[in-house]
Amino acid sequence: MKQKNREKMPIYERIAEDIRNDIVARYRPDQRYHSQNVLARQFNASPTTVREAVNSLVQEGLLVRRHGSGTFVTDPNKNRTIAVLIGLDISYLKTPFYWLRLPMQLLQFFDSHGHSSHLYMGKTKMDEPAPEKPVCKEFWRDIELRRINAIASLAITPTPQFISAIKAAGIPHMDPFMLGNNIMSGHQDEIIFEGIQYLLARGRKKIAVISKGTRKSPGEAFTIAQKAMKTFDHSPDSIKTIFSDDLSHLSLLEKEFLKLWSSADKPDSVFVTDDSSYPPIARAIYNAGIKIPEQLILLSHYVKHASYDAPNMPVVKLEVDPDEHAAYLGRALLNLMNENKVEQNLSWRGYQLILP
Repeated sequence: MKQKNREKMPIYERIAEDIRNDIVARYRPDQRYHSQNVLARQFNASPTTVREAVNSLVQEGLLVRRHGSGTFVTDPNKNRTIAVLIGLDISYLKTPFYWLRLPMQLLQFFDSHGHSSHLYMGKTKMDEPAPEKPVCKEFWRDIELRRINAIASLAITPTPQFISAIKAAGIPHMDPFMLGNNIMSGHQDEIIFEGIQYLLARGRKKIAVISKGTRKSPGEAFTIAQKAMKTFDHSPDSIKTIFSDDLSHLSLLEKEFLKLWSSADKPDSVFVTDDSSYPPIARAIYNAGIKIPEQLILLSHYVKHASYDAPNMPVVKLEVDPDEHAAYLGRALLNLMNENKVEQNLSWRGYQLILP
């Protein structure tokens, strides 16, 4: 705690913080702690202020009062939990469905396997740069208080600072990068390669790619699509790209696509690499009366269980399943907790191609 922040804290919170540090450093579970009278003299504070500090630590679960015996340090091992830590602020309205469902499914997975789990949420919004360490005071406090016995992390870049902090705590930790690839993105490079290959194999060479990013900063999906075209011996310049982040609202994608469709060099296929862009593109195709697949093949990244406000049409789906991803990551963490070897399932793709 920085000094200037500590000075802004109420007195009882400062006392609670000092008691907490004392317990972590010197006390064992079930060991009796000082009485409130002793603490009042030690901190030169009123009994009321000390009582408020102790009450807050009882509510935290660090201390317990036993009638007629005094106040005792709790055993953190009795109430330890698996931390499901997501770096994103999932209360943010623009958080994609995938990131809303995935942590909930992980909590359900651990519960179904007889493990207590708790969700810890960061403060990073979608498309914001991630901090060196996730911003979640509750998580780092519970690490310090030894309340966490394992960690499943999501949407967190494994920076050296974060990894070293977890290793110092000696807690089993699993994230997608430790499984050999980022399963949480559904193998984005493989999805885009397979999508491009699917369209080229059907003679579609004028591919419109709908991608996150901007013309100044095209983003990963656009770069992978160009690389895929080169790999399959086609010019990357034949790709027509609409960058959704260039637009003030996703609904403007309809207008941008129709402008492209009315051009002399109209596309013969559309590849939506980000599922949030699928509904406006589908509506544009439907409203324009474009025949699928005769005039246009529509292929899109898709998230299973998600509800899309889009007309029903024959779309080729490259579908990821957050429930399957949660179970895959959950099993890996339980294996690690049981000191079993964590196998990298290199044949598991994390997505599937679904024809209409």
